[in-house]
Amino acid sequence: MTHPETKEFYIGRRKSKVSPELDSYRGSSQTWYKTLSKEEIEYLEKEILEIFLSMEEMCIFEEKYILENIKNLLCKNYHIPGKGFYCKSHTDKTKNKLKGKVVVRKENGQILKVDKTDERYERGELCSINRNKVIVRDKEGRSLSVDKTDERYINGDLVPISKDMVTVKNKEGNFLQISKKDPLYLNGEYTHIAKGNIPWNKGNTEIEEYKNGSLVKTWPNLTTLHEETGIPKSSIVNWIKKKRNNNRGITYKYKDKN
Repeated sequence: MTHPETKEFYIGRRKSKVSPELDSYRGSSQTWYKTLSKEEIEYLEKEILEIFLSMEEMCIFEEKYILENIKNLLCKNYHIPGKGFYCKSHTDKTKNKLKGKVVVRKENGQILKVDKTDERYERGELCSINRNKVIVRDKEGRSLSVDKTDERYINGDLVPISKDMVTVKNKEGNFLQISKKDPLYLNGEYTHIAKGNIPWNKGNTEIEEYKNGSLVKTWPNLTTLHEETGIPKSSIVNWIKKKRNNNRGITYKYKDKN
């Protein structure tokens, strides 16, 4: 469910005996909905992300979608199914616990959830369901997840969901996602949420990958590392800045240009 003006959104699941398009379900975010009028709730845009014939698969994917978006300032989900509530005040230990699982797909197509330290996952026998996937938007504005080899994505019929979009903050302190060509953004009335922060790596610097202190690989840039591993850019940059290992004991650092 997405607010058409603020672009705030809520992710939920629903079991129904009728087609999803005909189902009356419009989300169940009590915290968010308390701030909206009945008219606004009816005005929310409903988008069907996936359809499942199995409750187990539906629950797994709901958790996956929420985990992928929980840090997004526009996301109005505050609870991760089976894990509890998420907030910025969580300790690093709790946040690591929330991130300790990954949804994978076996060779036979079976979907399951395993620890990121699972040997099968570490050696590549089990791969994340998001590997080589990209979230895109079609010409009608609908978003979906497709393979990066999808011809529609390659020929430009499907474009990345964030293409030409930017998350900004207005004078009231509300966060919005708008076009980079929006007049209010161009004239400075809306400011980028990262304005004033220390700039992060733009993706043009080589990144070294270490395991147990030994150099394993040198990646040409941040984008390539993100696309081939599926690890969010923000996570990689955060590990580099804090000089810490990820859950698999891997350390990344920018290659010294000298």
